Parts: sequence; structure tokens; C-alpha cells
Amino acid sequence: MILCIGFVLKTNAQNGFHFQLKSNDKQRISFKLMNNLIVIPVEINGKTLSFILDTGLNKTIVFNLTKNDSIGFSNPKKILLRGLGGGEPVDAILSENNTISIKNVVGYNESIYVILKDFFDLSSKMGTTIHGIIGYDLLSNFVIKINYSSKKISFYRPGKFTLKKCRKCEILPIEFHRKKPYVNVQVQLDTLGNQLTNVKMLLDSGGSDALWLFENSKTAIKTPKRFFKDILGEGLSGVIYGNRSRIPKLKIGGFEIEQPTVSFLDSLSTKIARRFKQ
Repeated sequence: MILCIGFVLKTNAQNGFHFQLKSNDKQRISFKLMNNLIVIPVEINGKTLSFILDTGLNKTIVFNLTKNDSIGFSNPKKILLRGLGGGEPVDAILSENNTISIKNVVGYNESIYVILKDFFDLSSKMGTTIHGIIGYDLLSNFVIKINYSSKKISFYRPGKFTLKKCRKCEILPIEFHRKKPYVNVQVQLDTLGNQLTNVKMLLDSGGSDALWLFENSKTAIKTPKRFFKDILGEGLSGVIYGNRSRIPKLKIGGFEIEQPTVSFLDSLSTKIARRFKQ
């Protein structure tokens, strides 16, 4: 499977990530695919760490540092971060003016959020050391092509990228809200018969499940009759609870996926995400 994403080009070319050499129009890197998550090597202030590439994240977050991972974070100040989950905000440090690089892709003056306590414990769950998550800041100045089959990510200079014709492909428009990409799809729910319901979905490479839906009384989206309760994951603000089930169909453009697995999040866990009313 190949995913090609065109992100918004920032107006100030001096800010954000760019090719270190002006002669470069393309950079390809390899990644590890673990539990449906993309893991890439990221260098921060000269120290190489392992990060999850997350298109649903608008910040660069570090959460698993040991004494051996000595990184000189500049201009630190204490803050609180809140995310999915029903718990309280977590203590963190905001550090600015950092240098982050992935091969020939480099960003200067980058902001990094350092969580002081590792609530995720992703390293033990994934079987390899994970130091943090990176998303929009890395992707926003490039056209990105992710090839899940070959486990390669290609960064293209927007003005130099040419989209090749593909008879088996389809182009879908993406909408951005608070630096996060959303796509319109349709779902068929057994609670609503054979009709298709329009839904706006966050395009999230940092989610290992196939599909998450939020129950909504206005659109009659609710958990199917057959389901089981489960812990769906962990967010910045604690454990995310919900129901796991299957729905009859997911329609993405001209593609239809039969009987996809789906998770329905409880209302408390989705309170923060619902700031985007659509």
C-alpha cells in the first residue's frame, strides 16, 4: 500500500524542516513497521533516537529518556499537556530552538515537548525502544509518499514533485484543522440498515487500529449490537476506553472495505478531540 500526502507549505522558508542541501529535491528513508506504526530514526541535537511518525500529531513529543540519552534541550519551561483520555493534564517541558534531522531533512529552531514521566511505556509494549512521536512539523514542508510494502518514506520538494498516473489509485482531498489532516469517507452501520453515513475522519498514521468512530446522537452513530468492552489505548491524559466491534462497510472514494474492525470511544476519552465540531 502506498500513501501519498501533500501538506501545506509554510510561508516562511526559513522556518520548519527543509533539505539541508539546496541541490536535493528528494530524500528517501527506511522505516520499521511495528504494530502498524511507522518507526523512524530521528536525530535531536546530535543524539539519534527512535520516533513514531504520526500524521495525527501537531507537536513533537519526547517521553522516554534515560540518563544515557543525554540531550541538551534549550530554553526549557514547564507547561501542562492534555490529550485523549479521562485523566488530568500531565507535566511537561517545552524546549525551543532545537535541531532535528532525518538524514538530509533538517529543521532548526524546532519546539519539542518533553513529558517528564513516561505514561505510555511504549517501549515495553512494542518490544523496542521508542523515545517519542513526531508529525506535522516534520511533514508540513514536503510532499510525502509512504510505501508500506517496501517500508520507505520519500520526501519531495513540492515544486519538483510530479504525480504519476495510476489507474488503480484515487486522489482524495484533505482538510486541515489545527495542523491535523482530515478526510471525508462513508460508513455503513448495522444500526442504520443499508444506508451510508458521511463521516469526517482524522488521517492518523499513529493509530494502530483500523478505524475509530465517535458515538454521535445527531448522526445516529453508535456501537453495533455485537461488541465487547476494551482498553483501546493510552493518550496523554490517561487510558482510552471504548467498545470494539465490526461494521458492514467502509467506503473511501471508490474503494469499499467489507467488515472492517472498528473501535467506538467513550465520550470522556473523546472530549478533547471534539473541539473540532465537525
